[in-house]
This record gives sequence, C-alpha cells and structure tokens, in this order.
Amino acid sequence: MSPATPGDRQRPHADLSARLRVPKLGRPPQVGHKAIVDAAVAVGFEELSMSSVARQLGVKHSTLYRYFPHREALLAAAADHVVASMNWPSPHPSWRPYLRELARTTFRMFAAHPGLALHVAALRGGLVEYARQGARTAAALVDTGMDPEFAVLAQDLVNEQVLLFFLAGQREGQPATGTEETAELRRNMLDDMREAVPGPVTDAFERVVDGRPEDWLNRKIEVILDGIAATVPVAGNSPKD
Repeated sequence: MSPATPGDRQRPHADLSARLRVPKLGRPPQVGHKAIVDAAVAVGFEELSMSSVARQLGVKHSTLYRYFPHREALLAAAADHVVASMNWPSPHPSWRPYLRELARTTFRMFAAHPGLALHVAALRGGLVEYARQGARTAAALVDTGMDPEFAVLAQDLVNEQVLLFFLAGQREGQPATGTEETAELRRNMLDDMREAVPGPVTDAFERVVDGRPEDWLNRKIEVILDGIAATVPVAGNSPKD
C-alpha cells in the first residue's frame, strides 16, 4: 500500500470545506421606475400596496420610496400606465361611432383591471394620462364639427357612465371587483324589488341582471348618445334649451 501523500491528507478537509461552503449571493434585483410600475400592475389594483409590490420585485419596500413618495403616487403611475397602454379608438368622421367605441374600450380597461375604477375616481386629479386621453377625445369630437364645450361634456358624460358602472360593485372598505360581481350584487336586490313593485317592472329588472353586464351598459350608452344627438350644437352655436 502506497504511503499517503500530503495531497491525500488534505483532501478530506477540502471536501468538507466544499460541502460547507456558503454559495455567493447573487446581485440584488435591479429596480427602477418602469419595473416598479410593471410590478404594481401585475399585483393588481385590489391588492396594491408598497409591501405587495416590493414582494413582487423581491426587494425591501423601502426601496420603492426612492421612486414614489407614497402609495397614492404609485397608484397614479400604475393607472396612467394602464391608460397609456390601451388601444384607444382612432378619430372618426362621425362622433357617434367614435364615442361608442370609446365607451367599449373604457369598459374593457376597467374589466381587465379590477379595482382600477375606484382608484381612477379617487385619484382623478393626479392621473396625467387619463386627463390627456379625455383631452384627445374632446379634440377628436371637435374635429367632427362638435362645439368644443359640448365635446368636453359629451366625452365626460360617456366616461363617467362607464366608471359608474364599475363603482356600483363597490363593497364597504373594498375596491370594486369585476363585472360579474357587480351583476351579482344587483341580482341580490331583486327580492326587495319584487316586494315593492311586483309584475312587469321587476320582471324587466330580472331580465337585465340575468343578461351580460356589457350588453346593458351598451344600451345605456346608446340612450346617452341619443340624448347627445338631440342636443348637440355645431361649432359656434349655442346648445338647445
């Protein structure tokens, strides 16, 4: 048997060191304004907080305060990001199909991001892209020949109707959820309606809440568009009394 060499005598210690060696930690996650906003949208508006976004990114929540002074600033940035990423309708020669498509696009935006409608209502003054989109809409309506002041009124009326549709699902202390949850809340009101006004009116309410929420909203938008059509002034003229 060959005598042990110095290398053989050192090998067990080397093997033990290899087994006990602590792996080097990787570089900390790289974050910036865009990464934080993307993470906030991924977390969702119902659960959005500085802590939840930090967990999504794998960083300490204090890191986020280098870019956003408070939760409301992050909410506004996330909401603006969603608004800016939407495929908004292109200007149209006629105002009616343009406003109809605007309502549908706004509906899709709020439906895809539960809780966003509540934050838009609460943060409206601080939402840059939301305000810009409203201004672009009004400008497109003016290009169809609509009076500028009436154009602002028309776009605001349509946007607020869609916003109100989602706010109707608001629960105490919780953001509004999705379209189906909103419809379910309305179904729960049917028993009270039957006691107050039995018959055709309650039957009509039942048909409405059993249908697709988007279909009912579209019908309300058409009523609003009919009202606009009946009162819209052309540029330079006053609206009808």
